[in-house]
Amino acid sequence: MMNDPSRIPAEQENKATENILKKIWKRLTHQWAWKITCLALAICLWGGLISQDATLPREKVFENVKINISGTTTMKNNGFIVVEGLDELEPIQIKVSVPQKYYNSVTASYYNTRLDLSQIKDVGQQTLKIITSSTASVYGTVTETSVTEIPVVVEHYVSRSRIPVEVRAIGEAPEGYMAIIAEYDPLRVDIAGPASVVEQVSVCVVEYDFSTLPAAYTQKKASCSFHFESADGKRLDSDDLTVTYQSTALQNINLALEVYPWIDVPVYTENLVSGEPAQGYEITGITVKPEYVTLAGADISRYLNGESIHPYSNVNVAGKKQNVISTLTLRVPTSLHYASDTMVTVIVTIEPIRSGFSPVDDAQ
Repeated sequence: MMNDPSRIPAEQENKATENILKKIWKRLTHQWAWKITCLALAICLWGGLISQDATLPREKVFENVKINISGTTTMKNNGFIVVEGLDELEPIQIKVSVPQKYYNSVTASYYNTRLDLSQIKDVGQQTLKIITSSTASVYGTVTETSVTEIPVVVEHYVSRSRIPVEVRAIGEAPEGYMAIIAEYDPLRVDIAGPASVVEQVSVCVVEYDFSTLPAAYTQKKASCSFHFESADGKRLDSDDLTVTYQSTALQNINLALEVYPWIDVPVYTENLVSGEPAQGYEITGITVKPEYVTLAGADISRYLNGESIHPYSNVNVAGKKQNVISTLTLRVPTSLHYASDTMVTVIVTIEPIRSGFSPVDDAQ
């Protein structure tokens, strides 16, 4: 059989391709150890050159990054306050693109991750976007955050002034002693906060536990916390309230307390009446209300020894034909710091004499 002329060029072409591939393989495998060494050296040189380029960015990840809050004052000046959503903000993760020069030195504090409350323009449910920035442009930028926005609840921010302060005693003073709240300051406070709370406030309450006081004459000053209550006695959540006095932020109410020994002293009843009733009438009874007065002071020894407390005057019944009721002022020493009463009521009962003698009739 004669050769097919059309097959010759194809065979020659395949053979030429095969020869080229053999030559390439021969060159690749010829002295292959040196070529691998050169390749490795080239890679090292390239890496060295790259590491010397301080401007090349690298990604760095920071965990547990705190979300800062800004714009609070502006928000309140605009008449708004956040009541939910900011109490328990969880730390987040951020990714930054930082120039290689600063890669090992930067920390999370170089990047400000925050919520800007000044952007709030309405009440109700709001969504605030997390804003990021670096403290200087040379430290690169934040490229990603694990959380991008925070839901919050907003209310109107309102204020009220001259809320009365009320001091309440809880517990009992030591036996034989009386605790007195001599004074407290301030008497009234100003408040500002969420409308839903501010509008319910009726009183600012301070509580002091008298059972913690010593069993001795004491003058004590205390700085006490306080809370707010509604008109029906409900304790209100005051965490979001700003409390001031004369434009100064207020954290506590100052109390002055005094502890004194006390005793119940009888009212002196002798010589309480002067004069004689009208002819034919007689005094059948004398009643004093109260019969005892509680006194407290640094020195009550004279009363511990049995002394009574005397009125300044007496009841004149001269010519009287009916009961006489009179109020007498007691002689309370100025050295005492407490008296349950400073006046007593004296009732003198006057009745006709029942001895057969007829009272004189004024009409005759």
